[in-house]
Amino acid sequence: MSPDPTAGRGTVPLGADAKVDLLLPPDFYDLLHPADPVQARTELDVLFRRMLPTASAEQIAAAVDGMMRWRELLTSAHVLVHGFVGVPAGEHTPVPVHWHVLVAALEVPTPDELDVGTLFARVLGQRWDETRTYVEPFESRMGWGVGVLGSFTPQLPEGIGPLVAGLGGHAVAGGPAHAEVGEVGVAATITGAHGSSVALGVLGICIDPDQVLELGGLVTAIGAGSVLDTGLAAEPSP
Repeated sequence: MSPDPTAGRGTVPLGADAKVDLLLPPDFYDLLHPADPVQARTELDVLFRRMLPTASAEQIAAAVDGMMRWRELLTSAHVLVHGFVGVPAGEHTPVPVHWHVLVAALEVPTPDELDVGTLFARVLGQRWDETRTYVEPFESRMGWGVGVLGSFTPQLPEGIGPLVAGLGGHAVAGGPAHAEVGEVGVAATITGAHGSSVALGVLGICIDPDQVLELGGLVTAIGAGSVLDTGLAAEPSP
């Protein structure tokens, strides 16, 4: 069985006093909301029918079932948001847009000891090729931030792989119904307050690796402009 990227490695649950102010686009679709499963099924059905016009009713139903299982995995892993941006191929979009953006609180060392690749590898349950990644620090609304761009071939949890492959195939006009899940682009940021051991992680994945720069712009905007207040006092600097 493949490693489970939502197993909660490195992610932490937030307490009752925690506050999260996320800078998200106004049309950002969060697959974890609404929380009510019946309403969520209805909205997912509408989403997939709009996004995958060539899919059959049976394939749409399978996609909805798979996404409901995915929601359960993410919730158990303390993920706060699973944003989705999807535009099928068409006259004005020769290459489909198929992006996923996950947001979670992460337990982190001090910024000068932080290895972004190692941290996200722990969260994902697998590593990517660090010789093909680009890492850059930046200032964030909370204080410090660091971002990374790269690519990897995902190892998906059992039962989720066929869902992603099917969605990837149908996202391309006339594409196969069961396309292979190959290399994907990844853009990630970690932002936090100085002295805090908990930071905000934003992980973006695009099915087309060539779209990673555009995805990186969205991920960086979310990470740099969002605030996570754990409700706990920051540890004093040594």
